[in-house]
Amino acid sequence: MFVWTPELEALAPPRRGHGPELVIQQMGRARLFRSALKARATGYAPRESLIRLMRTGEGDLADEADAFLLACSAPRRGTGVGKLSGLSEVEAAKVAFAGVDRWVQLRGIARAVEIFSLLGAWRPLPLFSDENARVLAAIRLRQWLAHIDGYDEAFAFASNWKGLPHGMLGWRTSTGYDAGREAIAYLFPDHRPFFVRAADELRAHGAQTTLLLGSIATVDDHDRMSDLISAADLDRNALVIARELRDDDLPLLIRHARRSARTLPRSTNTVPGIVHALTAYASADAARALGRFSEHRAARPALNAYVATYPELEDALQSGVARATVAAKCA
Repeated sequence: MFVWTPELEALAPPRRGHGPELVIQQMGRARLFRSALKARATGYAPRESLIRLMRTGEGDLADEADAFLLACSAPRRGTGVGKLSGLSEVEAAKVAFAGVDRWVQLRGIARAVEIFSLLGAWRPLPLFSDENARVLAAIRLRQWLAHIDGYDEAFAFASNWKGLPHGMLGWRTSTGYDAGREAIAYLFPDHRPFFVRAADELRAHGAQTTLLLGSIATVDDHDRMSDLISAADLDRNALVIARELRDDDLPLLIRHARRSARTLPRSTNTVPGIVHALTAYASADAARALGRFSEHRAARPALNAYVATYPELEDALQSGVARATVAAKCA
């Protein structure tokens, strides 16, 4: 039995007109300026236009994009450019979401999408790691686009692919794959041509997905890229699979759960997305799949809540726990 709750809806990447209203987060210039100082401590000197933006709030869209990357790279304590891992998962999302909120409040949603398209076109250092910051920005922009006025203007900008600054240069890989098409499809999941174009690009290059799973609408959508779904994309967008495919989806999720239980870090502070998705199914198969995540610390409250809601499925869940224990000993 499939049970989609308001709590799951609030967690899933929203489509237009759905999802909770945003609670706006603030990023002041002090945060931006502090990140520039930390960057200097590692030997990188931000250009003058970036310093001016951080001091006065005045700068062009490229400055906004580059300042965002620096802000997302600098931990509150210590130093480090390009080390988003220096932030906790919760803090990284908080900083990135506040940065996107700043774009929308100061520039409007269409210009925010334009700033997003510039992320990664410039990097302060050759090996600067910015993928997580770009993904977090996409997640927040999609939340804004679900409700905000000005959607049509943002959509018109994204529709003119050749007009995007640098053609989403920061999303291009060394092999020539253009993951920017995935990002645009993710921001506008209700526009099917974006998904089709991105899926064709993905298949042509044999690349792993970054965000495209968040745009599926049918089982066929899933199947056309099922062998190319990355573990990270699955974790971010498993709830989209559940919401869009519903009862048709459980066998797919169970298959994905076997892999995720083995590969996802057990010490993470966030509940694996596949766990949230499986809780939408009141069935013995789903319960057994959930049991595989008993060793994942963050998943335990969700498992306990599932058993409290469906006590008749506790034995099935415990059998999944036993299987996971045996698998761990044999590994």
